[in-house]
Amino acid sequence: MSEPGVRSRLLAVRIRDESFRRPDGEGRSTTAIGQDAEREAVRQLRRLGYRIVDRNVRTARGEIDVIAWEGRTLCFVEVKSRRRTDYGGAQAAVDRAKQMRLWRAAEAYLALDRRQGQDTPECRFDVVAMQHRGGGEWFMELFRDAF
Repeated sequence: MSEPGVRSRLLAVRIRDESFRRPDGEGRSTTAIGQDAEREAVRQLRRLGYRIVDRNVRTARGEIDVIAWEGRTLCFVEVKSRRRTDYGGAQAAVDRAKQMRLWRAAEAYLALDRRQGQDTPECRFDVVAMQHRGGGEWFMELFRDAF
């Protein structure tokens, strides 16, 4: 597994999708909004050529939102969505403690592969940040090798 690297923005896109069109907070739980954001993130990742392996993987050490191949690199992707920027927006939610939980969950996931005789591939951590812009519009950024 590679060491944390420098964040690089790969994709920034405005999203006007029916799943995001309801006004902020109107009859929707944060769980429902998070699920919509994750579905949209997966759709965009596929559009960029990522091959999705699994979603919402639970290990003894934590949960991984999306696991995907980009070329020969196995990517562990954290998806964060925020309706407000009061606390720094979606990407700020992936703080050091969250990064360590993801790192441990990825190690547990890879340990299963090693027990099955598979070599450890090159890996990295990506973050998809979904930020509500109002009026049913969202802004998505993908940070490759985010930490």
